[in-house]
Amino acid sequence: MAVLTTYVRMAPRRISSYLHMFIYLFYFICSSNLIVSVVSLCICFFPWGKQRVEDV
Repeated sequence: MAVLTTYVRMAPRRISSYLHMFIYLFYFICSSNLIVSVVSLCICFFPWGKQRVEDV
């Protein structure tokens, strides 16, 4: 448990990225509508894309 907590503290952005990817895949699998999947992808990754641009 302590190891997991340490990993979460060391890599919060990476875990959040995986979480957003999981959410996108969940919507993509559950929804047969491609448009809904694309919109979900944009909603999930828009804030992270903005942060990456600011970091660079």
